[in-house]
Amino acid sequence: MARVATRDGHAVYAEAHGQGIPVVLSCALSTTHENWRPQVQPLVDAGARVVLWDYRGHGLSDAPEDPDAYHLDLVLDDLRRVIDWAVGDEPAVVGGLSFGGLASLHLALADPQRVRALLLVDTGPGFKKPEAQA
Repeated sequence: MARVATRDGHAVYAEAHGQGIPVVLSCALSTTHENWRPQVQPLVDAGARVVLWDYRGHGLSDAPEDPDAYHLDLVLDDLRRVIDWAVGDEPAVVGGLSFGGLASLHLALADPQRVRALLLVDTGPGFKKPEAQA
């Protein structure tokens, strides 16, 4: 378990299990890392290093009062820092449920060298938004 420092002085919760191919899982909004708990042991048994984390304002992470502390760019920066903490420079499988998948898609577009593969569950680039789908 760790508290990973954010660029603006807060901390997000993260934990890692196992050794092997890094798999970093992001939860849906209004959920926590615990939603991925049932997947940890099967993935570890399959040879993965499973990383779970909580967004700001979720679970065991800090909850800044300033509304400006909640923005997709900050989520992506926090995710990068969690990956750095857990696996260093190694590319990771990044994935998530709903918003977690959206964040993973954005990371893959912004930093493709950090992403080995995507694992997307019940997610997409934008609901009924042609500009997001493009």
